[in-house]
Amino acid sequence: MSIRDNVLRVQERLENACARAGRKPEEITVVAVSKTVTAKEVIEAKDCGLTHFAENRVQKLLEKQETEELKYPKVDWHLIGHLQTNKVKYIMDKVSLIHSMDSIHLAEEINRQAEKNNMIMPVLLEMNISGEESKYGLAPELLDDFMEKFVDFKNLKLKGFMTMAPLASDEKMQHEIFAKIHNIYVDMAKQTIYNVDISTLSMGMSMDFESAVEEGSTMVRIGTDIFKAI
Repeated sequence: MSIRDNVLRVQERLENACARAGRKPEEITVVAVSKTVTAKEVIEAKDCGLTHFAENRVQKLLEKQETEELKYPKVDWHLIGHLQTNKVKYIMDKVSLIHSMDSIHLAEEINRQAEKNNMIMPVLLEMNISGEESKYGLAPELLDDFMEKFVDFKNLKLKGFMTMAPLASDEKMQHEIFAKIHNIYVDMAKQTIYNVDISTLSMGMSMDFESAVEEGSTMVRIGTDIFKAI
């Protein structure tokens, strides 16, 4: 199968999941995760109509944007992997959204770099809903403390949340985890905080995005099922 075939298949699965959930496909943004592929393959996916792309690592993000056609903002790039504070300065003018803010320490540095660049950086708070020690992300019980400090960051805009289900999770567990963060998302959206504008819930990857869509995801991160060759 070609990348075009894969994109059509993902769109079909997305439409079916939306139908089951009583949602519209246009409510969900598909972000193509290009961490394992070349710039040529990203351009091919772009030619299929995809407009949002993501990388896990800063270096790979910068390498992709060495290709003129893939420079931001010609392509809407996201950073979805764990972000080290010493790498923040390299991506401030290279991405539209950081999915993986997971600590006050990191938030402080993103805010500092955003202030230096005279900009407001949209971010998602990565949450570790499953409690896996191997995963990054803020534990739900620490959210209130985090938000008490986050309100001081004038150059950040919290747009929502990101999470991942365990790789070995079955469909039942996927639904439970995604439902928990959706509840957090809904509760936070009701609050009025000047640097918070909740509109994005980034959850769901190739193996579980249908469950995520059924539980309220607004953004799915698909890599393997877009770029795999069959």
